[in-house]
Amino acid sequence: MEQPRILIIDPSSDWNAALKSKLQDKYRVRTACNGEAGWELMQGFLPDMVILDVMLPGMDGISLLRHCAMQGITPMVVVATRLCSDYVISTLSQLGVSYIIPKPCLPENVAGCLEHIHELSPILQKQNQSPEIDRILLRLGISRKLSGSRYLTHAIRYFSLNPAQMLTKELYGAVGQQFHASASQVERSIRTAISRAWESRDERVWQRYFPTGADGLVRRPTNGEFISRLGEYSFDEDCGINPSAM
Repeated sequence: MEQPRILIIDPSSDWNAALKSKLQDKYRVRTACNGEAGWELMQGFLPDMVILDVMLPGMDGISLLRHCAMQGITPMVVVATRLCSDYVISTLSQLGVSYIIPKPCLPENVAGCLEHIHELSPILQKQNQSPEIDRILLRLGISRKLSGSRYLTHAIRYFSLNPAQMLTKELYGAVGQQFHASASQVERSIRTAISRAWESRDERVWQRYFPTGADGLVRRPTNGEFISRLGEYSFDEDCGINPSAM
């Protein structure tokens, strides 16, 4: 099983290095010392968990989390900071932060907290075994600028947890609840995202994930075919199909 990805974003390079040394045996760890570098890694590294200080140079931690929410990037977040006002705590809670650890704190204490969170998160453990969904969607040309991209990321993960659920009655509604959208809005946005990507597709890339017709070309998949196709497969670290899952 692939190691979970952890991104540490803290203005202190020494603190980052100390915490990384406590985690790197069990996790894939990247670090950043400012908000802009953290945002770049957030999009490319796609971490499962983030340890974040609110007080960052440039883009602050709260702004960074808002960018993530708008782009549908939803790692588990632990905030370690000296800034623990009522406003900050309330805002972080609304942004889905799992834990807030007041600074000063020892790197080993934060590492212990992450172990505890991971043990209590079966969904996260399941996601660590599931496809590299975001990377695959980007390869297929699903634009992150579209709301359908965010909906697809969640829909595929939900499907992998329960393949028997019905798209219209269950899956779309569950995804919509995460974004305060209706099931019909989710369905339309996903259909639009798939259609646009398919129309401008790289045929060779799409053939890695979808069957071809008699003409050797991939036909446009329905929402259900797209979600189930990606949700049922297991993928290795560089997004290759695992034949054992077929």
